[in-house]
Amino acid sequence: MNRKNQSLRIRLKTVRISMSALIITLLVFILSILVWSNTAYNHILSGYQDVQQYYTSLSECTDTVKDSLVNGIGENDDDYMASLQEAKDCVTRLKANPYLQEKWRLDQLDNLLDSYNEAVDALETSYQEDPAVGAYQISYEDFLEKDALIQGTSVFYYDLLTASMNRVQEGFRFISLGFLGAGILICILTLIWMQSLRRFFNDDLAKPLSEISDNISSIQNGQYSLSSENASSREMAEIYQALEEMASKVRHAINLEKENAALEKKLAQSELRMLQNQINPHFLFNTLNMIYILCEEGENEAAGEMIFRTSHLLRYCLDKQSRVSSLEKEAAALQDYMEIQSKRMTGKIEFDLITGADPSWRSVPVPAMILQPLVENSILHGLKNCMEGGKITVFIEKEDKQTRITIEDNGTGFDPKEIEPALSGQQMPEADENRKGTGLGLFNVLHRMEMFYPEKFEYEIDSAPGRGCRIVLILNEEEKHG
Repeated sequence: MNRKNQSLRIRLKTVRISMSALIITLLVFILSILVWSNTAYNHILSGYQDVQQYYTSLSECTDTVKDSLVNGIGENDDDYMASLQEAKDCVTRLKANPYLQEKWRLDQLDNLLDSYNEAVDALETSYQEDPAVGAYQISYEDFLEKDALIQGTSVFYYDLLTASMNRVQEGFRFISLGFLGAGILICILTLIWMQSLRRFFNDDLAKPLSEISDNISSIQNGQYSLSSENASSREMAEIYQALEEMASKVRHAINLEKENAALEKKLAQSELRMLQNQINPHFLFNTLNMIYILCEEGENEAAGEMIFRTSHLLRYCLDKQSRVSSLEKEAAALQDYMEIQSKRMTGKIEFDLITGADPSWRSVPVPAMILQPLVENSILHGLKNCMEGGKITVFIEKEDKQTRITIEDNGTGFDPKEIEPALSGQQMPEADENRKGTGLGLFNVLHRMEMFYPEKFEYEIDSAPGRGCRIVLILNEEEKHG
């Protein structure tokens, strides 16, 4: 798949998922080995206990038989049968133990038990026929021989369990070597992953952003042949494309202005200012520098969010030039712009966008890019020297047949009389040159709104030096009177 068609967010998510999968796999592997080791040792220990219990039960059988010869046959039959059954149960458990080797040897224990029980039966029969000691002497000696034979096998079966334990330990040592190999492999994979991550940040973020920054500088210098060699992802490709379209549109607009130089001066200045307000290379340059710094600092999620919002804002600017938009789309574009500026000016200026309860304001048609220039004026002029505590609030609400858009800031403010020449389309006085951008930007918005809503548009400007600025745009569904 072409890297330019891949989303930067998806690729970052893929890297996170891959690393998480590697870590989870390692943890599952380690947990499985620990569980296996614990299970194996528990079964071997259980085997030792069963062997010990087997011989203990058999000793209890022998003691019971001897007591019976003294106290009378039949007195302790229940105790004998219980001990014999316990010995048989021990053999059954040993056969079911998955970690014992050479289980076929356990059949010998069953055979010895059968032989032992037959000797006991023979002894009991002889005793009942003649309880005199000499009469059952031969049977008694055979019984003792069987008991001694069984007790003599204990060393062999303990050794069998020890051999099984040694095999488990050998397996564990082999697994330990596997752990070592896996650790080395994980270190190698981690180094490869880190190298890939370094190349990702260098090739897919740093280089494209540096090239985009150079392209914006070229646009600022009037050069519109842009480079797009490092478009490494879909988002970057969108920004490259947006810049190319922007450069093309700016070049076309400049040529168009040259060809229509004879048009009314006021209209020409207004349209040129509209393009300058819609496409501000300084804003893009500062934004992309911010994204570049976020990438350098490893704040990838924040950088991705800023790239996403910048591409959306550029797309809206380019798609909506000289076209009708809606207040909903204007508010969405303004939200993107305010989020970007909020990130750039963290701790300096706070931005708020507040909308009324009546959702019908969303569908109100307006010229494109009427809100962003006013917010930008507040940033560049009213709060130009603000280091902290700045605030810009935009209210959008609709009541009855009137839509009101209010832009407020707590900046330095100004005397509205200072910008009257600009609002009337006249040249700004030389002494008020520092307010020229404010007046022309505001004039551009008001002029376009008046052309879009003839006889239905009103505005209010409330400002004074030292107490901020409040601008209200009023859209009436019916023609204004008076």
